[in-house]
Amino acid sequence: MKANRKYRLSKDNQAQVGIGTLIIFIAMILVAAVAAAVLIQTSGVLQQKAQKTGKASTQEVSSNVDVDSIEGWRGGTQSSKSAADVFSDELYRLDLRCSLKVGSSPVDMNQAVITITDGTTTNDLRYIEGSLVTA
Repeated sequence: MKANRKYRLSKDNQAQVGIGTLIIFIAMILVAAVAAAVLIQTSGVLQQKAQKTGKASTQEVSSNVDVDSIEGWRGGTQSSKSAADVFSDELYRLDLRCSLKVGSSPVDMNQAVITITDGTTTNDLRYIEGSLVTA
């Protein structure tokens, strides 16, 4: 009797709805993956630009020069070095001995500005074509 059994196909539309939902889900995952890739690439480019800008600004601001020694001479009214000797308030000679730090690039002295101060008075000195000029 089992051989004579007839099976009926039922009209079931639920499988078609499931496939449509699956297609939409996969499309959403693909869109999210593309958006994530764009964000990651953009952040990488921005990081590289920030590093370049940081290096450039550090080179502009930081000093590659070590000051080895500074000596200044001021004139006195007497030739002796006694306590009665009165020295001038002005320097007539200033020697700066500087050297480059290890691994630093050459420094253009025409762009260097030296600021000298005694706490109240400030002078900016610039080296222009072999001579020192008060800025």
